[in-house]
Amino acid sequence: MKRLPKICALLALLSCLLFPAQSRANLNAQQDLNFGVLPQGATVTIGPDDSGSGRFEAVVQGPRPCPDPVQLRFTSLPSLLTSAGGDTIEVSFGAGMARVWEEADPSNFEEFDPAGQTATFPVESLPAIVGLGATVTIPPDAPPGLYEAMATLEYTRFAVPQRPGDCVQRVREAEIIISVEIEDQLVVTADVNVIDLGMLLHGMVVEAPADGSGETEPAAFTVTGPRSLDYLLTVTTADLEHETESDTLPLEFTGGLWGTDPEQGDPFDSGQTIDSASHDGGPLYIRCGYRVTVPEGVTQGSYVGELTLSVEVILN
Repeated sequence: MKRLPKICALLALLSCLLFPAQSRANLNAQQDLNFGVLPQGATVTIGPDDSGSGRFEAVVQGPRPCPDPVQLRFTSLPSLLTSAGGDTIEVSFGAGMARVWEEADPSNFEEFDPAGQTATFPVESLPAIVGLGATVTIPPDAPPGLYEAMATLEYTRFAVPQRPGDCVQRVREAEIIISVEIEDQLVVTADVNVIDLGMLLHGMVVEAPADGSGETEPAAFTVTGPRSLDYLLTVTTADLEHETESDTLPLEFTGGLWGTDPEQGDPFDSGQTIDSASHDGGPLYIRCGYRVTVPEGVTQGSYVGELTLSVEVILN
């Protein structure tokens, strides 16, 4: 009985000699495919090697005596992303929207169509990264919220059997989430549609500062929209034109103020971007200052011009 421990130890040693370690195929989900926050009506494409693309890592552990290349194919790809409320938006894939590359040398890569094509990659180039891109199309009336779906990648590796013979398949699968968050549509409204400058005389210059310190009110707007995206503010003017004659009164934008408080704000110029961290979706209160010059000798009568605020959502 006292010799049993030695016999057990010897059997354990023989087991290691008779059954050497086998190579194992592993596939790990590294990163979800995330479109981030987008406004309604946007169409955005993420490429397979972009920073937001979906990522998998294909590796082999142990000896690699089988020379056969590995095989990679997507067995499940969604056509729709779905919200918790059951609303859907389209997501699509195409040629070149999947890519596999050597982790140590990204210049060694192969592109393929994830919607039906199987990629092969040399086993000696492992470990490798598989990137997945896609295009998402958001309708203008899509309800705000988080939309998601799953994508599944299958990885086939040929491994040495425990006994002599042909290499055998080792198949692994991994999943990532494809997601996008939709926020409310951008809305820009003029607080007052028509500003009446009253009776003007030849040679007059009317100043309307953005801070409201002048006798004439500035142009005022209210902006609401996606809280997590930057806004580009652009102000354009059209000179005041006589109702029947060709005479005009020059109209100039003289600077603006923006802020979340209607009583105060920070200055801005046309073409300036407002960072998302500063507005949190609004409402934003925009005040635009302007100057109207009345040249000598222009025809008397009514004149109408325009000052327009354009707000563009910047996709980060």
